[in-house]
Formats: sequence, C-alpha cells, structure tokens
Amino acid sequence: MVCRFGFIVTILAALLSAPAANAQADPDPSGIWLTQAGDAKVRVSKCGGGICGVVVWLKDPINPAPEKPQIDDKNPNPTLAKRPIIGLALFSGMRPNGPNKMVWSNLQRR
Repeated sequence: MVCRFGFIVTILAALLSAPAANAQADPDPSGIWLTQAGDAKVRVSKCGGGICGVVVWLKDPINPAPEKPQIDDKNPNPTLAKRPIIGLALFSGMRPNGPNKMVWSNLQRR
C-alpha cells in the first residue's frame, strides 16, 4: 500500500513539474471562414509577410433583378462599385500585432 502511494505521488509530482505546453505558439488563421451573418465565405491565406482575405462564396451569388453576379454596388467609388463580390480582396498585409498573436493589424494603407 505504501509502495502504491509513493508511486502515485511520484507520478503526480512529475506531471505537475512538467512545463505547460502552449496550444499554439503562433496561431495560423488560414482557411475558409464563414461571415458572422452567414452570407459569405472568405478564404484567409498567407501572402507576403502577412495574411490576405478574398471572398470565395456568397449565399446569394446572383442578383435577381438583372440576373447577374453580385457586385460591390455599395462602394462609393463608381469604378470599384462594378467589381464582382466573388473574388473581391477584403484585406491584405495583416500581421500579428505585438506580443498578443491573436490581434491582427493591417499595415498597408489603401
């Protein structure tokens, strides 16, 4: 009985003294993300030294009135307002911000 107790104490001591493993030292947000509204999917991937995001799916890809692909018609720039939404770059050049790797900032101004 004493031997078993000593064995358990030794195992517990080893587990408690082991260094805590980080879940992910540098989280990688790459992948396809569904927007909060659920109406679009954005592909986030590495580009240059940061990450970029591009629209790859829309819940309603076709505008029913002219029966053409959805365009960026809410853009105040008339030239940009004619671009199709699918394939539209939403952000680029974002990098982890400081010691908190979960906060991203865009270092490129547009």
